Amino acid sequence: MFKWVGFYRELAYGDKRSESLYDAILTASSLNKSKILCYLKAGDVLGFGQRITQDILLKDKKVIGCELTLTDGLWIWPSDLVYYFEEYNISLDDDFVSHMRDNEWTVANKDMSDIGKITEEYQENVRRAMAIITNFYNK
Repeated sequence: MFKWVGFYRELAYGDKRSESLYDAILTASSLNKSKILCYLKAGDVLGFGQRITQDILLKDKKVIGCELTLTDGLWIWPSDLVYYFEEYNISLDDDFVSHMRDNEWTVANKDMSDIGKITEEYQENVRRAMAIITNFYNK
């Protein structure tokens, strides 16, 4: 089962039950920031959306990029997490940082059969989440 990180409630694709992006901003830079950034950028693309993402913390809504979902095989994060971590020093889940450290800051190479299994599980989780959301709003 996947572990999710960085799907802040204010984001268009965010989980409304998740932490606020505003609350995740740190005043000091994170330890191992460059290693964490490299790790986040090295995630495998698991899926992509059709939206352009923007910095919701700025009034002018600077364009960040396109909506991508990345993974290391265990953790899943949106590509925007890289931007917000780099620009705003947002806090990350302690278990996620420990996982990166335990893997020596390197996303493991996976064979393509693993990617297929991961994609299927991810898509099933998205379908379940969409059913829950649809049921909630149709009550």
